[in-house]
Amino acid sequence: MLLNNNDKGLVDNIVRSFNYLVERWEDERLYEDFKEYRKYIKKSLPHGWKVKKFTSSPFALRVESDRFKVEMVADEEKTLIEITEI
Repeated sequence: MLLNNNDKGLVDNIVRSFNYLVERWEDERLYEDFKEYRKYIKKSLPHGWKVKKFTSSPFALRVESDRFKVEMVADEEKTLIEITEI
């Protein structure tokens, strides 16, 4: 699927926020409450996007807008990203 520049920018921002949290969670999981990560991701989402699933094990996020679903799962080596048009 090809995203227009605006949609690509929105998805890039979501992926950047997710990757930031992945790295932070790897370092701080023993000390930080995962609920704070949920608050952060909700605040960082563009208008019209909603968190549908967010888990710490595996570290995964599914968000949706009225047009797209973005699913991300991170492990120690990589982040898998799937973008689906709704």
